[in-house]
Amino acid sequence: GGWTDSVEYGGLCVPAVTCPQLSGSYQSGGGADGSGDGYIRTDSGALTVTALLSTSTHTWLSPAFTYNGIEGQVPDNLRFSLSVNPGVTELLNLGVNVKVTARAIALSGGGDRTLVDEVSPGKAGGWKTINGQVGPDALQVGKSYRIEISVSIGGLAAVLPAGSIGFDDVALRA
Repeated sequence: GGWTDSVEYGGLCVPAVTCPQLSGSYQSGGGADGSGDGYIRTDSGALTVTALLSTSTHTWLSPAFTYNGIEGQVPDNLRFSLSVNPGVTELLNLGVNVKVTARAIALSGGGDRTLVDEVSPGKAGGWKTINGQVGPDALQVGKSYRIEISVSIGGLAAVLPAGSIGFDDVALRA
């Protein structure tokens, strides 16, 4: 709960005309843990014209949290995981570039850290896990962060169908 979203359009994009218009929503059921599990979703609207040289990016931002490592100590390792349910098979089959990234955004000192660097959500539907390995000292104990998950759709050169990507079970494990 508490995630917020934003959209950014780049290049020669005119939303819903020359690039997909993106939006976000909370779904109360159908998450990675079954029918009673909620999740957040990015939706891409269909286009009836050819799109080229544009990028649409939808970003989810978690509530702020304080990173405590393991009881205030730097852990031996730090892992990030995220469940995704891609509904973008038709887009990928048309050669569209769909990428998911995740970062830890520093709010109180220290730098931002990449947790997942530009991966395709894949063509197969159903929930699966994307993992990111970061160094044990990548985040500073006692500092505040937010998790940022972004979906970018670009490199379009076709009439496009609608699509969506669900996100659930976001975890940072020390």
